[in-house]
Amino acid sequence: MVPATIFAERLYNPDLKTLGGGFQHEYGSVSNMNTARNIRDAGELVISFDQASGNYLVSAPVAGSGTLMRSEEYPEDRLGFSAEPSNKNPTTYCCNTLSVSAADQPGSTYRYVSFVNLYASASTGSNTNTIAYGTWAVAQPTKPGEVPTTGSARYTGQLTGHFAGDAGATMLYGISRFDFDFARGMLAGDIVASIQCMMGCQYDTVTYALTDTQFARGSTTFSGGLATNGAPSTGSFAGLFAGPGASEMAAQFQVPFFNPELKGWVTATGA
Repeated sequence: MVPATIFAERLYNPDLKTLGGGFQHEYGSVSNMNTARNIRDAGELVISFDQASGNYLVSAPVAGSGTLMRSEEYPEDRLGFSAEPSNKNPTTYCCNTLSVSAADQPGSTYRYVSFVNLYASASTGSNTNTIAYGTWAVAQPTKPGEVPTTGSARYTGQLTGHFAGDAGATMLYGISRFDFDFARGMLAGDIVASIQCMMGCQYDTVTYALTDTQFARGSTTFSGGLATNGAPSTGSFAGLFAGPGASEMAAQFQVPFFNPELKGWVTATGA
């Protein structure tokens, strides 16, 4: 394995920020919603850039920490590569605990935002295991003073989410639309998401409107709520601009989502 590169070009801002979320739980011999115990937030996955060595450093729940090492390149029809921490948790099962969709690669629509998926399971004792999984965005934040204060812009992008207690059997995919009025410091928009199953299920999309948005004129960050009809509570999002002149953005989200496979409202989180 060799040190991984998640931004091929010279970094605009080496002070990287990681946004997203995931879950962790314990299980016996098989991990599914029926066997998941002690379901909780996975904690932070953090990726930083060490300017002295020129390497990317990672700290990932369950998987381990250290230099981000490239372990396997995806086939040509898939964007990205697999990776591992150099100081991998010795009880972690198998390999390729991190999947990286890097900016600047053919097929990527981003230059200043990359994405990392985590799927790491490890033994915690006799017939007891733990698993952490989730999706995070790694961004080069826009520097203070570079966010426009006139005009407006629409940002559209992809989103990926995971469900509490469900390590990959069903996932959330969709698109986001963020409309910024830079002159007035206003934000509106929505996210549209649907479930995809490992076994190929198909369901209708669900729209969440951005509500109670917080965005000040010239600010590099923003946040707010996510609301959809019938939900037992309002979700949330928080994000930042990336690249020079706020050319891109990244955000994390958490929402209650009705999962037909699980027949109930389940918390989903991601980026």
